Amino acid sequence: MHKSFFGKDDPEILIWQADTRTMNPTISESMIQRELEKDPVSALAEWFGSFRQDISAAFPLEAIEACTIPGRRELMPALEHYLAFADPSGGRHDQFTLAIAHLHGDETVVLDCIRATKPPFDPGEVVKDYVETLKRYRVSGVTGDNYGGEWPKAEFAKHGIDYRLSEKHKSDLYLSLIPVLTSRRVELLENDKLITELRRLERRRGRSGKDSIDHGARGSDDVANAVAGVVDVVLTNGAADLDDYASYGDRASAQYKYDFSDENYSHFASRKNRFDW
Repeated sequence: MHKSFFGKDDPEILIWQADTRTMNPTISESMIQRELEKDPVSALAEWFGSFRQDISAAFPLEAIEACTIPGRRELMPALEHYLAFADPSGGRHDQFTLAIAHLHGDETVVLDCIRATKPPFDPGEVVKDYVETLKRYRVSGVTGDNYGGEWPKAEFAKHGIDYRLSEKHKSDLYLSLIPVLTSRRVELLENDKLITELRRLERRRGRSGKDSIDHGARGSDDVANAVAGVVDVVLTNGAADLDDYASYGDRASAQYKYDFSDENYSHFASRKNRFDW
């Protein structure tokens, strides 16, 4: 209809295309700007009268790079409160991935650790290795998807780790990640696989009007899925105790006496400034 009639005189059909504020100036400009910051693709269609593309990049490279901390590959455990998300695999095709993160302040998620095991592998041995990592970060439970039915739950339980099923599908986890990423409320590790997978995720407009996000043909998103999952879990359940931050300096300084690389020192220094010691 738009192609056929927009900008053309017709006695029966009028195509009107305008932004929200032109149509209704009582709508708050600041509210529209907040929505634009949360999700630019959706906001341009909802508030600015722009047509949606059938397929678009889910996460702009600029947003990913703005949240990536250069040189930060992994953060050693120094707090008491961490949360984890796993994306299990049977060991033939997909990677088995794990992500660990914590909450800084009221709303910023800090990604601490990523683990990814490429196939082929023995899933039981990978769980055993990941449990050691979880225990280093004092994590007693991990959230994950429903892959393999009861198998992940039983396998993690053998090692004293509670495996909880995620209430969200991975597409919903990615959609929830958009406003977090665009508002810079997450600190990502400099991980090439993560950056590549996030860049290649595709956002599709469904017939029902709901968007979905997934990788393209022959693509992968195992690391991105674990990271999106842990960000969601932390923001939903991860309010850290203030006592953790109060004692962070003593533990962190002791830790870096034994692990005093430039990367870790930079992180320690930024933490020092952040908590105003």
